[in-house]
Amino acid sequence: YGDLSKPYGTGNPVKARCPPNNVVWYTLESYLPTLVYGCIVDAWVTNGKCPYACKFRYESNPEPGPFISAVNEVITRGRKIEKDRVVMYRNLLVERALERLKEIYWQWLKLSNEDGPSLASLWSTGTVSEIPTLKPFCSLVAEKKQLDKASRTLVLGNGMVRREWHNKAKLAKNFALLPNLESGDLNPHFAKTALMDLVEDAINYLEWVIVWPTVVQAVRSTPDGQSHLDPVIVLDRS
Repeated sequence: YGDLSKPYGTGNPVKARCPPNNVVWYTLESYLPTLVYGCIVDAWVTNGKCPYACKFRYESNPEPGPFISAVNEVITRGRKIEKDRVVMYRNLLVERALERLKEIYWQWLKLSNEDGPSLASLWSTGTVSEIPTLKPFCSLVAEKKQLDKASRTLVLGNGMVRREWHNKAKLAKNFALLPNLESGDLNPHFAKTALMDLVEDAINYLEWVIVWPTVVQAVRSTPDGQSHLDPVIVLDRS
């Protein structure tokens, strides 16, 4: 799995921008959490109960998820929704996010082979610190003096769930037998970004939906070339 104090590994993801300096750190701390944010938003947009199925057809998921339901309500009414409705939608977003995280856990748990668990499996199960070369960089389990020397501390990269929850969940014979997942069962750093911050961004978007037509009208009412946002190209006429 490598040493996070130096560049490691010969494999690099193909990206438009420059490749990451340390693939292991990039995968655990940035790529996997970001991928999961998208999975959560997918659960908010659609109401499908099969997260592993491709959703190319609208008729496959005719019922919108909680986020789209909230947006539709705001657009239909043309004004902000009442505080109790906001609280209801916030709770629905958290509930659906936790359901999706359980689905991710159950699928990624099995991403292993004869060489051992993949980075996705380690991260989703909260067992990154079980790898000796990675433990000194995990902020939840490493001693402070170790972290002070670490050039790349794993914060979100510690994992998705706490080890205590994984120790119970790994005994489940099937998905239906998984223990209930609460926000307190998540890596606290991940819980803040995946639940608190992401949910609040979704709630704030409901207010943005109301003012968006005004913003569009303000931008389009300015003649082309006169807005400070318009690009200016100076041609050399010589």
